Amino acid sequence: MNSDPKSLNILLLEPFYGGSHKQWADGLVKHSRNKIHISSLPDRHWKWRMHGSALTFAERHKEDIKEYDLVLVTDLCDVAALRGLLKIEVPVILYFHENQLAYPWSPTDEDVQLKRDRHYIWINFTSAMAADYCWFNSAYNKDSFLIGLPKFLKAFPDQNRFDLNLIEEKSMVMPLGLELPLLRENIELKELNNPPVILWNHRWEYDKNPELFFNILFRLKDEGVEFKTVVLGEKSTKYPQIFDEAKLKLADRIIHFGYVESKDKYHQLLKNCDIYPVTNRQDFFGISVMEAISAGVVPLLPSNMVYSEHFDPEEYSMIYYLEYEELYVKLKNMLIERPQYHLLSEASKYQWDKMIKIYDDALINIVLS
Repeated sequence: MNSDPKSLNILLLEPFYGGSHKQWADGLVKHSRNKIHISSLPDRHWKWRMHGSALTFAERHKEDIKEYDLVLVTDLCDVAALRGLLKIEVPVILYFHENQLAYPWSPTDEDVQLKRDRHYIWINFTSAMAADYCWFNSAYNKDSFLIGLPKFLKAFPDQNRFDLNLIEEKSMVMPLGLELPLLRENIELKELNNPPVILWNHRWEYDKNPELFFNILFRLKDEGVEFKTVVLGEKSTKYPQIFDEAKLKLADRIIHFGYVESKDKYHQLLKNCDIYPVTNRQDFFGISVMEAISAGVVPLLPSNMVYSEHFDPEEYSMIYYLEYEELYVKLKNMLIERPQYHLLSEASKYQWDKMIKIYDDALINIVLS
């Protein structure tokens, strides 16, 4: 263990080292005054990660676990199993990027069809019970988990009453720190495209609801509304077929279609967009949204998710919608009227240079308490 209370030796266990999980872990290591060692597994087979990563990490760190002042582990690991296998004596923080209780499962997933999906929520639950502290990246994430647990536990036949206050008392919101390089360019009033360019920059997966996004674009095209579109985001081998349909139906409207490896090219494409209708079924923080806004793109956001924590619904009511028809009408009006809203300051509060002191102070306080 480290004898210097101003600088800790921290083990960060990341069983799904990719996407937002990787961005957060790398940013924390880069900016923290503490010495943080990332121990990770590839970002694939998430269900197997929830079952098996604890044993993998236990085998990997059985010789060096006592060198660390604190263990920080993310939510796709079984913390109860990890503690039992490693006999960890230092504080353990469980960081929730998402929670399986509020995560929308695809109806085509075989675990849903066979009613095997509850176990992943159970792992989140027992992990939260076993951890010393639970950090959530948003209040939406925290509340959806804590409020949903009583109903979830009632589904079990007996011995299903637990003191959930034990989780609530050790839970807090610790927002993501972000790298938003486009904010340095101070994009306030950007030059507008004609016709306007609509952006998609999410993963190509069910929970991001691409069917709603593209069906609205199909409707706009059928009604003769002028627009172009940029479609970004990572895809897996199995992705919603609406993307293939959109590539054909919107062929004359597409500027770019597909993932880009280069961050510079990604940022340039963001800057070339105007309007950003977000159709997600879930978003526990919204990194893609913050990236788009940092490029000066005007969003349209569902009002029942995390975004109200970032952008005051009363001050920014014009960027929120409740249901499909409101989204369609607002998007159509934006394409015609071309409004510009100043949201950059709201995104900038999550920059790592502002967040890192909050993280470091909290980590030090936990070890010293």
